[in-house]
Amino acid sequence: MSAFRRHEDPRPVSEGRSLAKVKLELAKQDAIDASAGVISPHEVSASTFLSSGMELEEQQRALKVMVAKKSAKSDIQAAEIQQKRNALKHRIDIWLKIQGVYMPGVAASLQDRHPSVDERTEPSNSELSELFLPSSLAPAVRAALAPGLAEKELRLRMAQADDCIHQLRRHLRIRTNLYRFKVFNSSGQKANTRTRVVIDRFQDKIERHVERYRAARLALLSLDPNGEWVTRLLVLNNGDVRGPSRDDGEELSAKDRENMRVEWVKSAARFDRWAEEVTLVCEEMRRTLVFLEWRAVWWLSQANRRAAAQSVDGHAIDLGLQSGLHAYAMKQAATQRALAKRFAQLWVPFLRRHSLLPLVCAEWDWAVPNTQPVSRRRPSPAPQPSTSLRLCLDSLMAVDLDDEDDGDFEENASSGDESVVSVDIHT
Repeated sequence: MSAFRRHEDPRPVSEGRSLAKVKLELAKQDAIDASAGVISPHEVSASTFLSSGMELEEQQRALKVMVAKKSAKSDIQAAEIQQKRNALKHRIDIWLKIQGVYMPGVAASLQDRHPSVDERTEPSNSELSELFLPSSLAPAVRAALAPGLAEKELRLRMAQADDCIHQLRRHLRIRTNLYRFKVFNSSGQKANTRTRVVIDRFQDKIERHVERYRAARLALLSLDPNGEWVTRLLVLNNGDVRGPSRDDGEELSAKDRENMRVEWVKSAARFDRWAEEVTLVCEEMRRTLVFLEWRAVWWLSQANRRAAAQSVDGHAIDLGLQSGLHAYAMKQAATQRALAKRFAQLWVPFLRRHSLLPLVCAEWDWAVPNTQPVSRRRPSPAPQPSTSLRLCLDSLMAVDLDDEDDGDFEENASSGDESVVSVDIHT
């Protein structure tokens, strides 16, 4: 059975008891026993002795992983591993002295152990040393141990399993988000390598929690094979260790379903924001074209403004000055019009492909040939340019610019020369 796929899912730590909480409860119980006159046979209490043994087991598992990953060891790596083995052996030897107080029969049976010469058994390799906690002994042997020792380990093992499940869920969610981040945000070898290193680090943590959970469950099977925990702390198979996906929603606990809802709401908000950005960019395109059209018409209205103002005052204007002002206004109108046409040539094909701003695409159809329909479901003939745009075009066509620079400008603008107008289409 799966530890994650059934409705009898292990309870989160917030509903059960964490390992730290159980250690605190046992410490308080030791204080109560001491106040009642129950003297501990050693200054290290039985619960602390068991907790230390479980921590030594974890250190052994970590050292085994380290040795396995460094199979082809250099001298530096071999020295590092040997130093860790020596330090772990020292801690185990200290712990075994306390074991002789609480588990005298087991400690006596360990006195005949001799060093190994093949580096595959203990005590040469301290990560392989058997600690012989109550859960690793037969029921008949456990009966001869200190009173309550097996019961305390049972409580610690259940809390250890709950902690492992909680940490597994957390790290699996983190790993899933890291994969998504790598896909959508990491580009290039350097960024991908860095992200991969972080993912591998969390993968190592996941594997350690899996091994710790399985060890805790085996201990529970030995200590209390028919306990209530059997229906809650299920067998954890390799296929069960995976991150949240869309297929898991029906089988998640209430708390995890709430977490998935939060993730969905965040994703929906990001989608809406992206859609809003598309709308804003399209509106900026439309307003740019409208502004340039208005600006061209405004410059046309300025062509004869000086002459009209002086005729009202009764003063005659020099014909050369009037011609220059008229030409300058026509040139500015042509510039604005060339910009609008160039922008339309860059934007309208993109807008047509994505069915955006159909009215704008139709209005500028004269500048950009419509090779693709705006919408297959609603085909409609392209309307003619607006009245102000048509007046602007008629005025520009009626203007005769004698200046050579103006003629060069008109030639470049009509041909769409990028040396005249430089546009960044990535905005």
